Amino acid sequence: MNELIIAILSALIGAIAGYGFSSLQSKKEAIARRKVLFGQLKLELNNIGANVPDFAPDSGWVSYKSPIYIASIDQLLDGHALTYVFDSDLIKALLDLKNSVQAYNDYVQLTTLLSPSPRSVAILKGWHDKATDMFQAIKVAESNVIKNLDKLGN
Repeated sequence: MNELIIAILSALIGAIAGYGFSSLQSKKEAIARRKVLFGQLKLELNNIGANVPDFAPDSGWVSYKSPIYIASIDQLLDGHALTYVFDSDLIKALLDLKNSVQAYNDYVQLTTLLSPSPRSVAILKGWHDKATDMFQAIKVAESNVIKNLDKLGN
């Protein structure tokens, strides 16, 4: 009987130790993942630039930044790096940035497809102004992401 109790206790202690080790490894992985992804996010945000190039009416086409890609956002939002309990403000900011970037990219793609046709300067200027406004929405969202990263100490 004593041997059975010892075997059960040994198995229980082993299971608890295994769970503890696994939990510790998962936490270490999450911390490392956050560090890498936050660093990548900062690099990608730095590559966005400050503004859209000035309107050039003589060019005959709309000149603004190419589509913007921020690969780290999807990785951060996949459920393995951020938690809704502790990171909800950052998650909201990342979603806003992702939506702003997608809207801008869609607009750039659309106007690029329409650009080869002859357009008046007024139409081109309107397209450029809209792209500039959309880019500024990205900059506001970017600022909010950076503010939330700073709050988390990253």
